[in-house]
Amino acid sequence: MQTVLRASASVLAGLLLTASVSAHGSTYQPPPSTVPGPGTAPPGKGGTPIPDPTKPTYGGNPVATPGNPTATPGGRQTGGVDRTRWTWWWEFNREPYLRLKHHVLGGDPVTGEDGFLGLDPDGGADLRPTTAQIRDEILPALVGAIERTRQPDVVSSALIALGRVGDDLPESDRAGIAERIRPFLKEDSLEVAEAAVIALGILGHEPSAPLLASLLRDDTIARQAVGGRAVKTRMRAFAAYALGLMGNATTREDVRRYAVHELAAALAEETDGPSPDVEVACVIALGLAPVEDRGELPPTAQRRGKARVDPGPAAATLGGQVAFLREVLADKKRDDLVRAHVPVSLARLYAASDGPNRGAIKARLAPDFLARIAPMRREPRELVQSCVIALGFLGDNDADELDAEIRSRLMGIDGQHPDLGVRHFARIALGRCGGRAGESPAEGVDAVRRFLQTELAKGKADERPWAALGLGILERALLDEGAIPNRTSTKALRVALVGSKAPDEIGATALAAGLVRDVEAESPLLDKLAGTRDDEARGSVAVGLGLLGARTAAARVRRVVEESTFRPLLLRDAATGLSLLGDKQAVPALIAMLGDARSLSSQAAISSALGRIGDARSIQPLVEMLNDTNVTDRGRAFAAVALGIVGDTDELPWNTPIAVGVNYHAAPVTLYDDEGLGLLNLL
Repeated sequence: MQTVLRASASVLAGLLLTASVSAHGSTYQPPPSTVPGPGTAPPGKGGTPIPDPTKPTYGGNPVATPGNPTATPGGRQTGGVDRTRWTWWWEFNREPYLRLKHHVLGGDPVTGEDGFLGLDPDGGADLRPTTAQIRDEILPALVGAIERTRQPDVVSSALIALGRVGDDLPESDRAGIAERIRPFLKEDSLEVAEAAVIALGILGHEPSAPLLASLLRDDTIARQAVGGRAVKTRMRAFAAYALGLMGNATTREDVRRYAVHELAAALAEETDGPSPDVEVACVIALGLAPVEDRGELPPTAQRRGKARVDPGPAAATLGGQVAFLREVLADKKRDDLVRAHVPVSLARLYAASDGPNRGAIKARLAPDFLARIAPMRREPRELVQSCVIALGFLGDNDADELDAEIRSRLMGIDGQHPDLGVRHFARIALGRCGGRAGESPAEGVDAVRRFLQTELAKGKADERPWAALGLGILERALLDEGAIPNRTSTKALRVALVGSKAPDEIGATALAAGLVRDVEAESPLLDKLAGTRDDEARGSVAVGLGLLGARTAAARVRRVVEESTFRPLLLRDAATGLSLLGDKQAVPALIAMLGDARSLSSQAAISSALGRIGDARSIQPLVEMLNDTNVTDRGRAFAAVALGIVGDTDELPWNTPIAVGVNYHAAPVTLYDDEGLGLLNLL
């Protein structure tokens, strides 16, 4: 069975999955580089059904199905995959808390006995790859990989890596990279073609925006680009995400408005088909690209019977963008999964806004979301979950009447609520609201704090990890604003950590203790590191020590790394904890381990860890591994992925804007898939 390199989300218990692909095709002449104005009428579109998502195939080849999970309408999985565990939330939302690039490529200087422990005595030395290293070492290796091999694992991984390393290079360099990527749109293998689409979005080459819009529409230009055939539904969805990523990263308002216009037009025209993938992608992408907040907020949208909403105003102002998405939310003829992603996209637009209508936008969104989570309201559960998530981005801790109601309603979602996702997301949303300052005194902090502390001490077993994370999120947000650690919260988390026995509770309380930077938690964390057998829990303890900044624990964590060659999840998290501690010897140690590794599992685990925490010293051994034909194809694919991560100069991974806050319970297979086939499975 062939496979393309993708990160497995079910995950959280495994490292990576792969899926199959086949050879690349010939060259193609790109469309004009001029970005058309938002008033341009989109051509007609086509599209083809995708296979049954419960029986995924790529190019006729079956895809690996670990545990043989089967999708159910609610987005949950059977066959051993449980999306109600807190580890799912952490996997999608951890990056802004970890900020590994800051620690790996500089970070704080180390002092005192740190040198004796093996930490780099130079501490804050800048180890980020230079532009010359990216151009002269990483780019040639990746380009050589896509030119010399037809092996799909390697090609797909190298295409994504090219997008990552090129996004901060000058326009001339990005134009050349885009030219290298475009021919792979013609691949018969859908995985390679999809990788090429999303690589263009990650790259942020703005003259490629019209091509991405054509792929989304499935028009004549798009069909020429893909070899004279209809654009697959999956590729259209990936094109929508790519436009959203480009709109998120660009500094040009005209490019952002163009992306929003094309996404809104596609969403307005999309008819109910066999899959909601394209519509979901457009909804999420619209939330990534807020246009300028100017002019008056449009009046509240009115229902228009069976007529689709006019997308025209969506690209004009932020208010028009919000009004358009609210129309989509109100359209009950839409697939429930499509509507379920609207609240989070609206909340993202609000969170990104700083214009004159910010308050008015919140005043319209919050009451709508509050109404939809009312106990007697009959709404799809995924939509209720998303409204709860969105309220966490809208609410704050001040005395404003609307914010007080948000907090009260979230605290009212108790253990008797029938949906676990709603209950769990409410704890996270409370943490976000409690830690966010408003315009008046923070009168709501103490009430939220007491609620989460009580839940942590007296809640049900499946609720306590979520209460711990909610409390950690609240206190971390206050710390980031200059507050001192709250002693009642740090003590509550420490007591919970000491008393925890189940791996789920150990992991969640360890991370929360790290988030609140409780220096007194170092000793119990080290006890858990030594006494816990579960790899997932031990990895979380290692990350908790890293978040805490417990530098004296570095030697203990390094031993865990050295002993975890064949335990990929533990290796990844222990290496993450070590990098958070500023241990500059982690990279040389992993390089030495990679040189000695012979098995695929060892090569994959070590190269992935190197990519995640690596610096400029990782480049040469990874290039050698990518070029070594004696290494397995999958091992070389891991090396390409790692090079892309090392050479990516952005502080956060490319998919962070999509992953943070996403309702993974409502994810179609093109967004996230337990079998490794979704956008958020890509590394």
